Amino acid sequence: MENKILLLKLFIAFSASTLIFLILRQRNLQVWLTGKSWTIISTVFVSQRLLIFFALYLGLGLSLQSDLTVYLAEAKLTLAGKKPFIDFQTAYGPWFPFTLALALRIWKSGPALVLLSVLFEFVAWPFWLNLFQTLLGKRTAKLAAWLYILAPLAILNVPAVGLNHIWISAFLAVALYGEMRGWQWLAGLSLGASIVVVKFLSLLFVPALWWGSRRRIAWLAGFVVLPVIAYAPLLLKHVDLLSQVKFHAHYDSSGSIPYLAGILGIDPSAPLIRNTFNLIGLLVLASTFFLCARRGRFGTIQKKAFAMPFFLLIMLLVSKKSFSSYLEIALFPLAALTALEADRVKTLFWFSAVMFTTSIEPSLWFRLIHQRELNQMWSSPAPTSGWQLASFVLLEVFMLAGYIFLALRLYSAMSETSNGPGTSGTLEDSNRCLARGEQAQNLTFDP
Repeated sequence: MENKILLLKLFIAFSASTLIFLILRQRNLQVWLTGKSWTIISTVFVSQRLLIFFALYLGLGLSLQSDLTVYLAEAKLTLAGKKPFIDFQTAYGPWFPFTLALALRIWKSGPALVLLSVLFEFVAWPFWLNLFQTLLGKRTAKLAAWLYILAPLAILNVPAVGLNHIWISAFLAVALYGEMRGWQWLAGLSLGASIVVVKFLSLLFVPALWWGSRRRIAWLAGFVVLPVIAYAPLLLKHVDLLSQVKFHAHYDSSGSIPYLAGILGIDPSAPLIRNTFNLIGLLVLASTFFLCARRGRFGTIQKKAFAMPFFLLIMLLVSKKSFSSYLEIALFPLAALTALEADRVKTLFWFSAVMFTTSIEPSLWFRLIHQRELNQMWSSPAPTSGWQLASFVLLEVFMLAGYIFLALRLYSAMSETSNGPGTSGTLEDSNRCLARGEQAQNLTFDP
């Protein structure tokens, strides 16, 4: 059964990734797709997600996957009157179990938690569309929307698994939209809400958005409101909030440079090695942030939008906990970059390659490698054959190479010399750039 599931995921991932590449290489097909109205595009998106969800959970009776079993347990404890951090431990924000419990109260069934993630994706959708239509022009935004709809990473994760990574995407989209509108307090408030409603992973995006804000005090004031309300009562009860950080810092996954170091016989899960990799990861992220800040990479809304997948990719490269499904958080900005560079074959290829590899890599690690470190696989007998292990390692290398290439393209898109719609920092300036950008795009796309 496991082999059939892997083959099905492999088929979907390969087919969708290949379709993305072909669409971006066919100008006539681009013209046809971008000629559709926003109503049609959004209807296709919503219908696709709901059809997959209902087919899997109501039609086939699929059981909850991955961390959804933990979500369900926490939701039931909350409904029973238990409080997170006080009556039971959670690796998520203090309001996360209450949000789950609300969904379960409305629909008393496990799939309600998956549908909740789908609804968060629906909330994010109009904000991403509005943001990138303003920044890059209508046609580029439409092409990005089609790439997002076809991306196998989201197809195989959001309506099928429903992890909370996509929740962060909604809060991030609202934050960027708020900054575009000049509502700095809303931008900060949305990121603060993401921390208490979802998890600490949202902190990854705070430095760039705060530093690039034109009113940092207003941004910071909005950001701290909800964390103070949520965490202050817990601190007064002497709850160890660092337990969340410790949990995530000591979690294992594949899909990163530390994991790949196992080829050299290094055990990245050993305490000393893990702490060393964690320290190196923090230093890399910090130094990258200061480099970008010094070179003005956060000076406009467009640059900050591209900074989100940039820092996410850096984290996925250097962190020991690097589930490729995290890429869902900033998938739309990554699709927007690809749409913007539709004439660059390398960008199209590596975006398609990353969509393919990230869609199947976690399943291979869980089902084929059985969550083992590579140094263990080389040094002791394992149920995985030699050619299977070699194929997995090649997939890891290929995926990380895609991360590096796309990160470099994002860094380039964040450069000071970037010219086009959305290079300014305000909505009014963006609209003026948009008018010029639309004229240029009409010359390119209209038959």
